[in-house]
Amino acid sequence: LKTQDIPLLKLGEVKGVNQVHIWRRLHISDVSIQPNYNFDDPKYRELLWGKGERRFIRALSHAIDREQMNEMIYFGRGVPSQVTAHPSSRWYEPRFAEAHARYDPDYSRQLLDELGLEDVDGDGLREYPDGSRLTITFEFLDFETPKSITMELVRDYWREVGIDLRLKSVERRLQAERAQANKMQMTLWHADKVTDILFPLVPDWFYPHRTGWDIAMWNHWARYYQTDGRLGERPPDNVRELQGWGDALRMATTEADRTVAAKALLEAAAENLWTIGTVGQAPHPVVVSKRLRNVTPTGIWGWDNRWTLSYHPATWYFEESD
Repeated sequence: LKTQDIPLLKLGEVKGVNQVHIWRRLHISDVSIQPNYNFDDPKYRELLWGKGERRFIRALSHAIDREQMNEMIYFGRGVPSQVTAHPSSRWYEPRFAEAHARYDPDYSRQLLDELGLEDVDGDGLREYPDGSRLTITFEFLDFETPKSITMELVRDYWREVGIDLRLKSVERRLQAERAQANKMQMTLWHADKVTDILFPLVPDWFYPHRTGWDIAMWNHWARYYQTDGRLGERPPDNVRELQGWGDALRMATTEADRTVAAKALLEAAAENLWTIGTVGQAPHPVVVSKRLRNVTPTGIWGWDNRWTLSYHPATWYFEESD
């Protein structure tokens, strides 16, 4: 069930046998856009990374109207945000969530112009500096959060600044195969694991330490890390430094050391925009039988707290009807 299902579910609540509780998702961003920094196309990799400059990613981020997205998809009840720690975290800072999130298509165009990405043939879409076509194929699994409708908006926003984004929805098995084989030029997943429950243990969004069907930004760098350099590709020095901070966070034995490492990862994410956040912390419908008792009407929903587990389902019970 998704946020946009709430009106229909509430309509059916009046005459139905179920009631609809509105909880809040823990995802800091329901759609976290993942550029593939290790993609096989050298021109694309240079555009994403270059000399460590982040102008292309920042341009894409500034082209997204998150406030409009929030109104259209979430009825204004979500929270626009980049990918960072959850507001409940002791390491959260508003500036991390707001970094490069301002809607400013003119600034986006300026950054793209600086990169030499111009509309050579007059079709409204930009080409690489050598005149070849710049097209981003975006493969994704449409599951759990409103991913398709979000990306349709992103596609339109990016087209307004001259970026040709081609969306391709795939099923789970293909997502897993292509993500881990480093075949995806750009993809997405929802940014969970950002509360103090899981962020210190699996900070997946903040440095390359594992490969998976849900994390496909930096497979070669992660494999290098996992195998001590036997496989994959040595990452740039600043990413190697991130891997050190990630290890420090996961192995810290004092709160002071843990805080230093966490802040270093969050600062780097805000500066570099490893991923592009959209809108998160959205309302989530939880449909419950009207006979089921002890279910909290308000709660939080996400992988971090294992959805309903923290609300003790063993204490729920059905009230017998007469």
